[in-house]
This record gives sequence, structure tokens and C-alpha cells, in this order.
Amino acid sequence: MIRLLKAPLHSLRATLAETAAAAVARWPALEPRFVAAGRALARRSRVGGGLYRFAQEALMKRLRWSGNQYREVQIRGLPIVVDVTDGSGRQPYFYAMPYEKGVTDAIMTALKPGDVFLDVGAHLGYFSVLAARAVGPTGRVIAFEPHADSRVALRAMLERNQVAPLVEVVPIALAGRDGDVTLYTNDEHPSHATLEPERSRMRTAIAFRPGPSVPAVTLDGWLAEHPGLAHRVRCIKIDVSGGEARVLAGMSDTLRSSDLTIICDTTLRSAADEMLDRAGFQRHRIERGSQPFGHFLYVRARELTGLNGLND
Repeated sequence: MIRLLKAPLHSLRATLAETAAAAVARWPALEPRFVAAGRALARRSRVGGGLYRFAQEALMKRLRWSGNQYREVQIRGLPIVVDVTDGSGRQPYFYAMPYEKGVTDAIMTALKPGDVFLDVGAHLGYFSVLAARAVGPTGRVIAFEPHADSRVALRAMLERNQVAPLVEVVPIALAGRDGDVTLYTNDEHPSHATLEPERSRMRTAIAFRPGPSVPAVTLDGWLAEHPGLAHRVRCIKIDVSGGEARVLAGMSDTLRSSDLTIICDTTLRSAADEMLDRAGFQRHRIERGSQPFGHFLYVRARELTGLNGLND
């Protein structure tokens, strides 16, 4: 009986979601009311929240098809234009919540005007834009992104947010040694492109295929060629879908900096986690939950006093 009831309820939910999305797409003036009502539903009811999510997905398809997917949101008081059809824009726009709040807070806490931020695995550039706002015209953001399609979207994001002059997009991968490497990709999920598909947490959910050969360098080597930036690097975000140990293997000199914050997407007691521990960094959880994987904050012990408000 329960199974019989679920089918018509699912069909009704899908119909309501499609109807709402079609109306909003046809009459854009309805969109602010749709978002406000949806946020309220999500707060009050699991069923209402599910309906709102279905309607979002239907609307996002239409926005993506029309090319009208960019909206301005506020992140920690800063105006930022985001792609609402991507996960990094969906959360702040439809729910008024920062994307990956722990990572957002850690980056914005670590940076000050004039600093240099390294975005390793920049994807669409949400964190590159945030960091550019934080470091200002005297600072610099270096966005390492080897995936060609992601770089197109990244550059568009930088232009829309008028921070392109502050961000250098570097079309290479970071690894333990220089040379060409194979980038494994998935057409539907370009943000999960990786050099290490067997280590990616998405390996059981999506199929990776060998993609293009891309150049790789060590971070130490790249910074040696940019001496004006090396001593100003204050924060590094590493999110490379399982290849973080490769990145860290090429930055032993960089890790000797006494004034460095690292946010790394990894797993507890992974090779990357142990490398950072041996380099003298202390790990701190910045995301809710007790799962052994996610984004973790790595800092020197004496730096902790400046990181109030982050989860321990």
C-alpha cells in the first residue's frame, strides 16, 4: 500500500515543481517571491523543502538552457555574482547560505588586504572571487585549473565579478614533479576532474575516462619563478578530487612558511593528512559531522588565536 501511494505522490510533486519552474521562467518577476517562499518552506517542512528542491532543479534546467543563470548574492556582506545552476551558486542563492560555509569562513578569516591566495583546483572560481574581494587591489589570487571547460566558466565568473585583473588563471596541474599527466574527467561532473581517479571519493558514483594530457609542475618550482608572490602567500586551498598528496609532494619548500593556512579536501590519516602533520601543521575540522573525509583546516599552533569562530 505504501509503495502504491508513493508513486502518485512523486508524480504530483514532479508536476507541481515543473509548473512552478515554468511560471518563474516565463515571468521572471516572480523569481524573488519563488525564492522567498521556497526558503520558508524549506525551514518549516521536510516535504515543503523537497518540493522546493524539485522546483529548483526544474528551474535550473531552464536557466542553463537560456544562459540566464547568473545572480548576485551576498557572502559575508560582499556582493558576488554566482552561477545558480552550479552547486557553488545554488546554495547561496536559493537558501541564503554560503557554499561550503566552513571553507568560506576559513578563507575569509585567513586573508587580509595585500595577501596572496592560491586556489588549487579552482573550478568555476567561487573561492577565487571571494579571495579577490578579501585581498583587494594590492593582493593577488592564483587560480590553478587544468580543466579547459572549467577555465572558460572560471574566466567568465571573474569578468562578471570585475576581479579578473586580480586573478591569474594558470592552466596547469600541480604535482610532485614536472611533466605531462593525464587528467581524468566526467562530462556531467567537470568539477571532479582528477589526476587520481582511484582515490577520488566520486569513483563509485561517476565513471571517469582518460581525458587530455595536461602539463604539471611543482608548486615550489612555480613560486620560484614568481619570487614577488612567494613570500606573500598566506592561504592555500587544495581541492583536487583525490590528488592532494601529489600537490603536497611538490610544495615542501612552501610548507616551511611560518605564516600559512591550508584548507585541504582530504581524508583523515590519508597520505596528504600525514604529510601536513609531518610538516608541523595541526588539523582542525571546519565542517559539521564526524565523517573521516571533507575539508580540513591546517595551521601552525601559534596561528590559532586568529581563527576564532571556526569549528574545532
